[in-house]
Amino acid sequence: MMHVVRPAEGGIRVHVRCLLQYTDHDRFNLMVACPDMPGMVEDFRLPGIRFFPVNLRGEFRPRMDWLCAKTLQRLMVEQQVQVVHAHGAKAGLIGWLAARWAGVPLVVVTAHNFIADSAVPVWQKTIYNKVNRYLAKHTDQLIAVSQALARHMVEVERVAADRVTAIPNGVDLTRFLGMVDCGKKRKELGLDPQFPIVGVVARLIPQKGVELFLRAAVLIREKIPFAQFLIVGDGPQRRMLEHLARDLGIERFTVFAGWRDDVPCLLPVINVLVIPSTSEGFSITALEAMAARRPVVAFAVGGLTEVVVHGETGLLVPAGNYRLLAGAVLEMLAYPLRAERMGRRARQAVEERFEVRSAVGRTQELYVELLRRKGLFPAFSHGRYTSDIDAKTDG
Repeated sequence: MMHVVRPAEGGIRVHVRCLLQYTDHDRFNLMVACPDMPGMVEDFRLPGIRFFPVNLRGEFRPRMDWLCAKTLQRLMVEQQVQVVHAHGAKAGLIGWLAARWAGVPLVVVTAHNFIADSAVPVWQKTIYNKVNRYLAKHTDQLIAVSQALARHMVEVERVAADRVTAIPNGVDLTRFLGMVDCGKKRKELGLDPQFPIVGVVARLIPQKGVELFLRAAVLIREKIPFAQFLIVGDGPQRRMLEHLARDLGIERFTVFAGWRDDVPCLLPVINVLVIPSTSEGFSITALEAMAARRPVVAFAVGGLTEVVVHGETGLLVPAGNYRLLAGAVLEMLAYPLRAERMGRRARQAVEERFEVRSAVGRTQELYVELLRRKGLFPAFSHGRYTSDIDAKTDG
């Protein structure tokens, strides 16, 4: 089977890596087709995974997209691919087109975010919405990473309910086993070990709401003058946000750490993790913070309401209201024992509901069920057809 992925950071990349790592390699011969770019190469070139670099762009470019689809078609034919799993609207379109040309019998597409809230021009959103409705009728199954996203697909995008399956993301708890010297790590980041740190981990794009976080930071410092702020992540808004921090007078107390591959080691230094997203299909960042026993403060949008239980594992406030966001952070900092209890409950919630092997297991069960419906299972082994004799021999 082949995963098809556009240029991705954060949640999508973590999600695909987990699928590659924890899907049963004895049952599925796993491949991934994606851009040959830093980060993705390191994440996806795993033992037992065949990696195929393709020129799949995030933006809409008709000629390049057509050529990419033809390249994928050739790969799918050469590798005898029988299952394609594409991630996101753009990869879903190109992957589906290539799979159809190549005669691939099973195509699954995962929706990770709300298209209406994406940072692309209106004309692109219009195209994607129309294409998605067409694809939904011809794709074997759509996976939504949250119940909220699944409902949106059915109620707003008019996708048939029986074609949408909600499978929440999971987090790999093995990444959170190491001990961290928080004092040393804070000094490395240029932060004072004695004073509280409020943090954000996000790609720096409009829908992640980091501008609102900075405006909330001003209000937090009015009440707690020694509060510090850590922003982990990179993106097209970084320079604008750095200028905004300077204009707001909090530049000296705010560290832009850039993109980091050691987030599990950074989360323990943060007292409160804020997710100021104005749109969120799910939130792997929330799960990672909870796995690290960090209390979460977030806007009540999308899948976040399914991850963070208000008053139990964190606090939720109305979307876009940075004053209430600041108030929730101040409440956490004012009652550290309560925040600590929330952090412990958050870890327990992840262990019980969002462990990665459970999420991957549900996805794998979906593959098998869809293959059975098409009569391709159990006569399906290692990502290719087997003969009837082989199937009987394999049991």
